[in-house]
Amino acid sequence: MSNGVAKNIFHLLTSSVLQKGIAFVYFALIARWAGVAHTGAYFFALSWTLMFTTITDMGLTPVLIRESAKDHANTEKFLNQTLSLKLPLTAVAVLSAIVGAWLFHIEPVTRTLVMLSTIVISLDAVSLTFYGVLRGHHVLKHEGLGLVIGQSVTMLIGLASLKLHMPLWVLVVALIAGSSWNALASWWVVTRKLRIRVRPSWDRNFALTILRTAFPFALAGFFVKIYTSADAVLLTHFHGEAAAGLYSVPYKLTFAFQFVPMTFTAAFYPAMSRAFATDKKALGDLLYQALRSLTLIVAPIVSGIAALAPQLVQSVFGKEYLPSVLAVETLIFVLVPIFLDFPIGSLLNASDRQMTQTKLMAAATAVSLALNLALIRDYGLVGVVVASIVSHMVLIVGGLIVIGKFLEWPAARFAGAAVRTGLAAGAMALVVTFTKSLLPLPAVVFLGALSYPAAAFAFGAIGVKDLKMLAAGVLKPSA
Repeated sequence: MSNGVAKNIFHLLTSSVLQKGIAFVYFALIARWAGVAHTGAYFFALSWTLMFTTITDMGLTPVLIRESAKDHANTEKFLNQTLSLKLPLTAVAVLSAIVGAWLFHIEPVTRTLVMLSTIVISLDAVSLTFYGVLRGHHVLKHEGLGLVIGQSVTMLIGLASLKLHMPLWVLVVALIAGSSWNALASWWVVTRKLRIRVRPSWDRNFALTILRTAFPFALAGFFVKIYTSADAVLLTHFHGEAAAGLYSVPYKLTFAFQFVPMTFTAAFYPAMSRAFATDKKALGDLLYQALRSLTLIVAPIVSGIAALAPQLVQSVFGKEYLPSVLAVETLIFVLVPIFLDFPIGSLLNASDRQMTQTKLMAAATAVSLALNLALIRDYGLVGVVVASIVSHMVLIVGGLIVIGKFLEWPAARFAGAAVRTGLAAGAMALVVTFTKSLLPLPAVVFLGALSYPAAAFAFGAIGVKDLKMLAAGVLKPSA
């Protein structure tokens, strides 16, 4: 792993841990103080509007990142044209979300939450664009700091509203405040630190070129949003907002960790784009490094949460959410294909196989929707979990098959490393299982955290060489 990639991962991962930690604590307090039904309404409103963010972006940000990484001199031209395209697209997304909520016969209070949430996705479209520029220039520390501050602003306002027993819509106002900070902060860094002039411009031919390039990304983004949000929408439709409130617990416990592979992707994607153009062997090595690193991280998360699900749900969210324990114990395993799919998808995009990635996502989305429609009405949360696990496996298996057809990479070596990592995680799960009835939860978590690296060394999942490489990548200056 190059020093620059490792350093970027370290900066963004550190800040992401802080930001997601704050977000998780914030949501846990919302769940406790607002109750299952109100939490379900809040969760549904955000899930609903999230589906329309594919319109605000339309695949433009990945193109901006890729082109900025290839040639920094083109950044200003791509940025200003991207902003000009996003303005009308955001207006369409806002209108679609509001009209769709009315046609879907959503409760009036929840419709208010949806209307306010459209302001959030509008501001996020701006910050996503500017942070995309920073990613293309491999300057990730500013994004991390901005996200932490934005999340802190949201939490402070949101918790104050809950303590003062203010209406539920004030929680979305808190999100608007955090998103406003990110939009302004990202703009400031791009204009002041990178010295890029922000002047939205329009060139019809150039715009059409960008849109054609972005089309596969846009389709993939559409499928991703439907894939990740439709289950909450359908669950609310068939079983009400209380069911969505219960589902929010396994959802948050599982997808709260999605920032980890996203962070790796942010650092690896530009390097993969360069390697595809110059060194295919290096590209295979990057894929192996990304998959192995993410496997080492995801294995203890999955085994630990599965073993401690009842204790975690009761202590963090409260007894009111105990009916969601089975969903937590099973849905958490979907993290494995989620983690591994991020570098696979990034490699396909970096190697100009956007349409292939889009087809894979379309297949997974079709499987997910079909299973959700078939299972949610009768099986509720269990149906959501089954649909999620099966569809994610479709995505990762398909991706690995496609990559094997055009790239030589040490797949057998990764399989061996994955088995050793799984054994280490299993050993940690045994320690947690046997001690959770004897010790307080924090002590059990601490023991698990100590036992995993020890088991990883014992089974050969990691070695001294790995630690030296990590330290060198983090401590040495970027190239």
